[in-house]
Amino acid sequence: MLEDLISFHSVSSHSLVAVSTGYFIHDFWDMALNQSFKQSWELLLHHTVVISCFGLAVINRLYLGFALVSLLVELNSVFLHIRQLLLLSGQRNRPGTEVTAPRPTVTYMTNSWLNLGTFLVFRGCTLGWMARWLAGNSENMPRSILALGTAGLSLICIMNTVLFYRLLRADVLTNTKITKGQH
Repeated sequence: MLEDLISFHSVSSHSLVAVSTGYFIHDFWDMALNQSFKQSWELLLHHTVVISCFGLAVINRLYLGFALVSLLVELNSVFLHIRQLLLLSGQRNRPGTEVTAPRPTVTYMTNSWLNLGTFLVFRGCTLGWMARWLAGNSENMPRSILALGTAGLSLICIMNTVLFYRLLRADVLTNTKITKGQH
């Protein structure tokens, strides 16, 4: 697969990309039906790009290797989802510190650093590698496929840059100084 990300095909690779496409379609419809557009437009746009690219790979049985590489990005989603669960369950700050000087829980901070680290590795490095691969293999691809891949990857990279900034601002660059008399 690593030698030919365009033509490589196996039943397991095709199945994984097909099931992933189904997940993104289901999640798209769930968000579209149950959340306001203002609240979910970024993820709807992301899912539209992924469904388009993965759908092309599944239907044509081409670019499955490239689609599989892109799934490495989703490994970071584990920590993004844990972060969301911690926020929803009110476990961001240590009890009793919310008003005077909010101090994140050990669990939240551990997840936060794992989230940022896996973000850089599995999102940053993977998307960077994918951009380099697209540029280096552009002559082996029809222009329409190259345009879809370039536009989709560019959009995903921009969205991930914004997401990384938001995470950094919310979890690292917040004012968590301890006031006098607190330990």
